[in-house]
Amino acid sequence: PKREPHGPTLLAAVCCLAAILLSLILSGCGVPGEPLPPLLELPAPVHDLAVEQVGGRLILHFVKPQLTTEGTLIRFLNRMEIHGAFLAPDNSAETFPDQGRLLATLPAAQLPEGEGQINYELPLDPGQRGLKALLAVKGINRREKDAGFSNIVSVEIADLPDPPSGLAATLTEQAIHLSWKEAERSIFGGPAPKPDGYEVYRAEVGSSVAPQMLGTAASPSFEDHAFAFGPRYVYTVRAFVRRGDSEAVTPSSNQVAVTATDIFPP
Repeated sequence: PKREPHGPTLLAAVCCLAAILLSLILSGCGVPGEPLPPLLELPAPVHDLAVEQVGGRLILHFVKPQLTTEGTLIRFLNRMEIHGAFLAPDNSAETFPDQGRLLATLPAAQLPEGEGQINYELPLDPGQRGLKALLAVKGINRREKDAGFSNIVSVEIADLPDPPSGLAATLTEQAIHLSWKEAERSIFGGPAPKPDGYEVYRAEVGSSVAPQMLGTAASPSFEDHAFAFGPRYVYTVRAFVRRGDSEAVTPSSNQVAVTATDIFPP
């Protein structure tokens, strides 16, 4: 019998197979992978909380968190919370999660834009003298979720005198002599405790440099031998008390200004 040519038939079969394979490949590109879980959007915990006692207040300093725990920019920060506990001095920071309570809330609308530092003041009362303050902060998202506390800071609450007063300055050829009056009352009421010393600060009028501490004094007087003739200086003084690893300071005294004019004979 006569055979029919199979060239066209074979070609048609190959083209059909190629079309099927191409269809499978293209359809495979549209198959979705495993769905990704939604972002938790938890503000990363603050790690730079610092606290100082200034007079009858605790001043908290920390930088507003910028990232989530997943490394993305925070979009839904609802608020920052300040938590604290005032305990006997022999308590450790390990007790904080159980004994800490909410002390203050900072809504997101009241926080600085961008990566700004937050400074917050907590008033103290006389009953907290001698106690250990444990403090921490946390960021809360719009789902009322958080990633836990910041670093926990411990501060021993000290009794402090009122700020020094009557600061006066006298220019001499060798030094600018400062003197002031010791406070008679405590910031919490009653007689003033004896401070451990005084810190003396100086700024130069017209300079953008913040006041610098020149040194400390054990008694209510100080001599600035590091001055130069010509500038106008402004001085302030504050008392300090040290308790363990903590240092508490009073607010600053009144300011006194001195123009260091060389009026002395050669």
